[in-house]
This record gives sequence, C-alpha cells and structure tokens, in this order.
Amino acid sequence: MPGSNNANSNNANSNNAGGSVPFEKILEYLLNGSSGTTLLDCCIDPKDRQADNISLRCRIIAYSFFKRYNLDQLHAELDKHRCERLYARNFLEATLIYAFSHGYTYEQWKAKYNAFRHQSTPHDSDLSSGKTTMRELRRYVENNSHKQGSRFVTRHGTQIMQEKIKNLNEAEFEDWINDNISEFSSAREKARYYFCKYLLYYLESIMEQYIKARKTGRGLEDAMDKVSVFKISSELRRSKLSETEMREMFEDAAISSGELFDMFNYFYFGYVSVDWIEALLEIYINLDNLPPKTKHKIAVFLKRKFPILKGKSDDEIIDWLKENIEKLEEILDKTYGSDSTNKGYQRNRSGENAVRKYIHGDLDLDRTNLICYLIFFGRSCKLPPDQKITKDRLNTILRECRYTALDPKDEFDNFVIRFLESDDPVETLMDEVSLFAQDGRNFYLYRLYRLSNSVDEIWSKLMSEKDK
Repeated sequence: MPGSNNANSNNANSNNAGGSVPFEKILEYLLNGSSGTTLLDCCIDPKDRQADNISLRCRIIAYSFFKRYNLDQLHAELDKHRCERLYARNFLEATLIYAFSHGYTYEQWKAKYNAFRHQSTPHDSDLSSGKTTMRELRRYVENNSHKQGSRFVTRHGTQIMQEKIKNLNEAEFEDWINDNISEFSSAREKARYYFCKYLLYYLESIMEQYIKARKTGRGLEDAMDKVSVFKISSELRRSKLSETEMREMFEDAAISSGELFDMFNYFYFGYVSVDWIEALLEIYINLDNLPPKTKHKIAVFLKRKFPILKGKSDDEIIDWLKENIEKLEEILDKTYGSDSTNKGYQRNRSGENAVRKYIHGDLDLDRTNLICYLIFFGRSCKLPPDQKITKDRLNTILRECRYTALDPKDEFDNFVIRFLESDDPVETLMDEVSLFAQDGRNFYLYRLYRLSNSVDEIWSKLMSEKDK
C-alpha cells in the first residue's frame, strides 16, 4: 500500500499532501521535474519517493489503478485509511467512478477524461453572490430537498448519480455526461447542503427567539446578543415593528460570516474576537446599554489583553473601556490589522472567509469542519427530533457525504462520541482541551478552517501537464 501516514480527520485532511510541506511547494517541486508526466503519473510509480509528498487519497486512487481494483475495492481501501470516497458530483471523480466500475486502466481512464475535460462545468449559481440572506439560504436548501409534509428532507442525488454511472455502457456514459453537465459542482455539494441546512435551523431559531422576546418583553437582552449574525441591528432598534415586518427584515438581511465564525469560536473556546468587539462598539454607542451577557464576553476578552484588568468586575471593566476606547482601537489596529504579520487562529479574517466560501460553494467542507459546525448548530438551537445531532444522525450525514462514519478508535472521533453522549458536554470539551495543553499539543479546532480546500482545484493541478 502506498505510504503509511494516517489520514484521520484530526491530523490531516486527506486532500492535503502528506507531511509538513505545503501542497503548493510540492506541486512546484514536481512540476520542475524532467519526466514530463502528470502528478498522478508520479503517484502510479510505487518506487517514486516523491509520491510521499502527494495526498494519501490521490496515492490510494493511483495505487488502485496499479492493482486493477474495482470500485468497491477502491472504496474499501479509502475507508481503511479514512479518506473520503469518490464523489459523483465532481466532474473528474464521476469519470473515475465509471473507470473503476468498468475495469479501465489508468491510461484508458486518462484518455476518457481528456475527451471530456474541456467541457464547461458551471459553478452552482445558488448562494454564489457576495451577499447571502436567509431567504436565499432557504431557497438553496429547498431546491436540494424533497418536501415531506411541512418538512424538507435531503435528496439522495449523489448516490443516484453514482449508481447510474456504474451501470452505463460507453456510449450511454458519453450521452449522460452531456445531459448532466449542470449537475456537477466544484464543491462537495452534499457537505455544503448539510452545513446550510443546519445553519438555516440555527438562524431561524435566532429570529424566533428575538420576535418572541419583542412580543413578550422577556429575554430581549439575550435575544439581541445573538442577532448580530444578521446585519440588521440598526433596523431592529425601531420601536414599532409588526411581526410581519420583523420577519421580512430577517429574511432579507445579509448573514454575517464574521459573526457566524465568532459564535462558532465562542461556543468551543469561550472567548470572542476583535471583529466582534469592534462591531459591538459601533452598535452600542452608549456602553451602559450593553446586555449583561455581552458585558461578560467583552470583560473576558479585555482581561486576556490587559493584565491590569484581572480581578475587576464586568462593570468596572466596561467603565475602563469607556475611558480607553481610543487606546483599545489603537492596540487592536496594530495587532490585528490587515497588514499584520501576526496571523493567529482567527486573525486577518481567514475564518470568516472560510465560512463565506463554505456557504457559496467555493471551498470544500472537510470532514472535521463539517462535524464541528454541525455540533455547534445542533447544540445552539432546538431541532426537530429526527434532526438532532446524535452519534447515529451524524454517522448518517457523514455517509451521505461519502465520508467515513465515526470510529471510536480514532482520537478525534472518540472525543466527538464522548461529547455527544456526555451529560455535561462543556466539561467534556474543557477536559479535552486541558489534556492537549498538558501534552503541549494544539487542540483539534486550532486553525480548524485551514484544513479545508477545493478538491476541484487540487484535481485540476494534479491533471495539468508539466511545462515542456
């Protein structure tokens, strides 16, 4: 078997190159070689030392050509090494599914792929604009679901496509490609669908909580604390709004990717980011009007940045903030500015940009990110009983996305199972973080979004011929 490095979810996304060398550097190194073959050809040769620098998933696919595996054998090998299976809605991988289902050699597959590679594969236009609203998100989820009564359940389009591809003859396959070119996507669409579906549940719960609080006069501070994920705060400050008007505002308000990432970050780590602080300073001109929970979040953040504040109460810290806003903004600009070389976990908008790209379909949700976001959404709102994020539900989703199910023997998966089944998941999370810190290791979620990439782009690079 090619190589022995583990592709489990917490150590390395299977789309990334093995080892610590960035994929781009590996690509550049191999492209400067003299063999004139493609990178996938390099994977084919089991004696090529540079194969170790190519993603394990690609090497398994190449090795499977070398061993003349069928599709089931290839998928078994991918499962064994915790790499995602071939995905039928990716144009190139659809041709691989056909090739392994019909006993093609690598050269036969490459000839078939090259016959189609210049076909125009349109990007999914849903949610691809710069601004995304809840109305657009709902339309995307509905368009990719079957309606059962008042509920929407996922379609099994990817699985249907795979079964169709496996049973076509060569002429039928060529016709099918031409007829279904619009069904392909540049991202792993099923993972994107589940991300958006549970994001919609989460956003709807925030809307409903706020509307209920406005109608009853109870819990408004807590509701306002969550509304910042919608770019709508100033409009909601109007004193007289009907329920219909409020719903329309929420439906058409832009979703803030930065706020969404901050809420995800706060859920797991218990502290907020600078962008969140800056947004609040713009919304609350009078800091005395800050909700108590919001005051506490700000106080925790400022204590981390300014040791002089340790031991002070939340109200004392807010009083300090009023007197030192200019000083704070100067420090934040210096530390977190766009030209800063200090690129920490959530600086320079990397996490915010990743969330935006997940929604727009420009970046694949890797397995680890998908799991963590589904847990965050599921634990942050009330879900229909059959949609709750349990171990069984999560396994169903992972299989639908062609990812491996949770494995108790895998370190990250074991943590996820314990978290889902714990009576006190927050304590389970904190204990796990502490253990990692004691071992001198970063927790699974450290720079989590950097695991994600575009599989479509990787394949494009892998299949590009070397410069002559």
